[in-house]
Amino acid sequence: MRGGFESSPKPKVRWEHTGYRGVHWIEAFVINSRNNECMGTSDRFFVVVE
Repeated sequence: MRGGFESSPKPKVRWEHTGYRGVHWIEAFVINSRNNECMGTSDRFFVVVE
């Protein structure tokens, strides 16, 4: 299981690798790096990893 926040080397883009196929749900968070405040979140959405 995962949990936590990862910074992105490229604005608005985050690529990850997984060894697990199937349907995964993800969410996006916008974090203000000056004060570590969560400024917004997305709804859950699903991606299919083949």
